[in-house]
Amino acid sequence: MVSSVFRQIIADQQAWSEDNAYSGQPIPSSLMKLRENVTGAHLYLDPNSLLKGRLSWIDQDKYGTAYLSRIRYLNHRLIIPSAGRYFLYSHITFTRKFPGTRGGKDFIHRITRYHPKQPKLGEVNVLVSKDSYPQFTTQKSSFQSAILNFRSHDQLAVHVSDTDSVHSNSMYSYFGVVKL
Repeated sequence: MVSSVFRQIIADQQAWSEDNAYSGQPIPSSLMKLRENVTGAHLYLDPNSLLKGRLSWIDQDKYGTAYLSRIRYLNHRLIIPSAGRYFLYSHITFTRKFPGTRGGKDFIHRITRYHPKQPKLGEVNVLVSKDSYPQFTTQKSSFQSAILNFRSHDQLAVHVSDTDSVHSNSMYSYFGVVKL
């Protein structure tokens, strides 16, 4: 069942449409079993959030691969339920608005941590990447991941330097965390 989901994703990438919402198809039982007893989340970009200049995430997609399990999502942040070691990751696809330009524009992709008991610290960078488009390239991706220890109630968020450059296909950008 998992391989059939991946085959469908690949087929759809060739004929991508604007409709990125979950189609209502039943989630394959093999994917459901992977999520049992897991503390984690895998979210896709909410393309409507780009209009507001801030990244928001959704736990639904047309393949049923997005999920929230024992983790809350509130105010653009994933909230860690219990202390422990987690695998954290984020992938963002940037698209150049003016493809004929040479080299160029830098973009920053960062994951931050905030803890409500330390509000004076604000959002602290956990992972940061800075890159730019090579000459005549129209798309560039940034992927970050790490295994980190988090405290209960840590809040994780993804930020980019320019939301206008983020690709609007929700499947091209994702954010997640899994407790190990």
